[in-house]
Amino acid sequence: HHLPGPPGAAPLALGTALACRVLDATELEGILDLTAHPDLVKGATSQMKSLEGLKPGMAVDAKIELVREAPANTLVLSLPGHGHALVHAASTDFNAAVPAAVRRQLGVGDVVRATVQVLPCAATGHRLLVAVDLTVKDGPKES
Repeated sequence: HHLPGPPGAAPLALGTALACRVLDATELEGILDLTAHPDLVKGATSQMKSLEGLKPGMAVDAKIELVREAPANTLVLSLPGHGHALVHAASTDFNAAVPAAVRRQLGVGDVVRATVQVLPCAATGHRLLVAVDLTVKDGPKES
């Protein structure tokens, strides 16, 4: 959705070669989400090394890179403190008794606190899964 370069830069010509990183792929829909952000492209070479030291239950700072709405309802996040490794989280809670209470507005670029849930394995498609607090945050109380 976003092209590399400063605002107002000339558009890229067809056939221009780019260095990119895959954020997510949806085979069923034929969608490939890419980023050309330099920190994320650079981080792709050391993804597995960046995940060393992470353990289930560990809290980490994460930056939202992609928000997938229904039917997927997922987030792709990067971990700036861990070599910009990419991780995945749900963006909704299907078990919530009050759905309105979990519809926190999350957007690309937001920095959130995430908790490591499952380390990469075949069952997760070799993705590291994290949980993000989805509850609506109340504003400051007026007295």
